[in-house]
Amino acid sequence: MFEVITMNTRITYFYCDGGNNKTWHELDVQGKISFSQVEPFLECRYFFIPSQIGLPDLQNRLGAPTDDDHVWHHFPSDAFTPTADPPTICITARILLKRFHFAFANGWDVSAAMDRNNLKLSPRDFEQLRALFSKAGYSAVFDRYMEKLQLCPSLPLQIHTTPQI
Repeated sequence: MFEVITMNTRITYFYCDGGNNKTWHELDVQGKISFSQVEPFLECRYFFIPSQIGLPDLQNRLGAPTDDDHVWHHFPSDAFTPTADPPTICITARILLKRFHFAFANGWDVSAAMDRNNLKLSPRDFEQLRALFSKAGYSAVFDRYMEKLQLCPSLPLQIHTTPQI
């Protein structure tokens, strides 16, 4: 008798704060999924917010929120690898792909993710985020987000300033 091996996918993603502190998360989903399937639904084809697709946000693993924190996570180059290991979460590859599509189609909700993670934007954050988006070649996307956050009253933007001493 032959054993049927179901191919699953191991997914690795990480969070890197403004101080270059990093934390990683790895999970196995049932079924096959690849970066090329997910990439069109990533912000700037690079960033995503895990909690909006049913995965854990990783900021809090680095400690209490600081001015270096933001909401964006991303995948390393080898993020999606086949595995025969059993799933570690109850989300299939197909459902996960649908969640990426839904989050992207409806706009990654930066404000909700900031609230969920108790994050606030400082003036320094704007410059760090602008630099991050610029480095990836997506300055115009950053500018659209800033317009959206400033012009839409349903997206509260919390800005705090650090006193200069």
